[in-house]
Amino acid sequence: MFCGTCGNQIPDDAKFCATCGTATAAQAPQQPYPQQPYQQQPYPQQPYQQQPYPQQPYQQPYPQQPYYQAPPPEPDVPNKGLNILSFFIPLVGIIIYATSHQQTPIKAKAALKWSLISVVFWVVFGIVVGALVPLLIMRSVNVFGGM
Repeated sequence: MFCGTCGNQIPDDAKFCATCGTATAAQAPQQPYPQQPYQQQPYPQQPYQQQPYPQQPYQQPYPQQPYYQAPPPEPDVPNKGLNILSFFIPLVGIIIYATSHQQTPIKAKAALKWSLISVVFWVVFGIVVGALVPLLIMRSVNVFGGM
């Protein structure tokens, strides 16, 4: 036996269709119909006109996942934190320049610049301290009546 609603095959003794849940003909109340001869009524022939199909906006059957979008490029401006780090640890600035001078040339050049400023500063500071410390030692020895 087949379901009258969805057309799926169902067992002969089934009371409901397992697919759509419709009551089967075995479950539906049977009323005897009087036997009358059938007479076909003549229908007037009219030309077929297709009904306009209402246009609905197209909807995707499944939600689409968004396309991967690369993160926006990092702005190429000098970074104050990296510049300070490059000043106190010049090797970091040289490494930053070597690894990123092609992707972010302005930021890399700023880190290298602060590394070089740091090297120059510490060299000058070392010369000044190296020249002043002996003078201060000599002066303190003369003040306290040393040699």
